[in-house]
Amino acid sequence: MRYSRFTQLTGALLMLVVAGLNGAVAQTAAPEEALRLIASRSVGMPQASFEASSEPHVLIILRVNSTMNASSHEGRNNEATAIAKAIAVEFKRKGVQYSGIQSIRVDYVARTGTPAHDDLVDRIDFRKNAAGRFELHIT
Repeated sequence: MRYSRFTQLTGALLMLVVAGLNGAVAQTAAPEEALRLIASRSVGMPQASFEASSEPHVLIILRVNSTMNASSHEGRNNEATAIAKAIAVEFKRKGVQYSGIQSIRVDYVARTGTPAHDDLVDRIDFRKNAAGRFELHIT
């Protein structure tokens, strides 16, 4: 069976579009995975207890079933500060890639059940100031 030149070009174009979309998904997932690794290394805890995701202007780090859930708010603040500092260093290193992030949020959650259910233990926010540094936000 012979295919017309138009059909061949259309097929090739479609393959390029699909490949481009797959590449875009991989590029957006990779930075969050890298930030998860940076967060876990910053406090010397297993990477499995961290999750990273983002919204348009907020980076969210989840500490899932952390030993810090039983700690004091001050203890979680100290750990979250170390995490936010390490991530801020990565933001400076990568520059434009993270320029839209205005807030880093560290959520401590207790995850139970199937399907999983998260109970928020504590939330610690760091907001970008006028100088571009992330500061602990106290409400």
